[in-house]
Amino acid sequence: HAKSGTPNATLKHTMSLRIADVKINGISVAEAGFNAFIAGYYGVPVVFLSGDKAICQYAVKTWPEIETVAVKEGLGKACISVHPEKSKTMIKSGVIAGLKKRDKISPYCFKPPITMDIAYRDESLAYRAAWYPKVKRLDDHTVRFRSKNTIDCLRFFYFCT
Repeated sequence: HAKSGTPNATLKHTMSLRIADVKINGISVAEAGFNAFIAGYYGVPVVFLSGDKAICQYAVKTWPEIETVAVKEGLGKACISVHPEKSKTMIKSGVIAGLKKRDKISPYCFKPPITMDIAYRDESLAYRAAWYPKVKRLDDHTVRFRSKNTIDCLRFFYFCT
């Protein structure tokens, strides 16, 4: 899904409705970016993404080589969807096209040290997260964690969300 605050997106959120934004090394990421960050740690590139038009636009802007298939488009709190049978065909074609160029797409990696900022909607969550070791509270709603290790960042994220 598109990240929290994205206009004309279907079911927009960033991992959880409790989070307003997640930044990795200063880059605001959607769930797709966060998941690509995990895949990148293991050397796996993201070659395909399907979802609404907004997340597909985010993906192409982030990874120009990626194949995307938009199967719906958000309109306020509603959406227009492609018929499931047509979606299935479109997605299959997109996956095949993405896999054919997988060797040309680099994994989504960040050079250490890795800084992860989480902006919560509720300031009490930032207060709680600030108790995690090495976390710095940036403002009422935002905390920062820094590490040389991707796994430590993921552990922080899952513990504090």
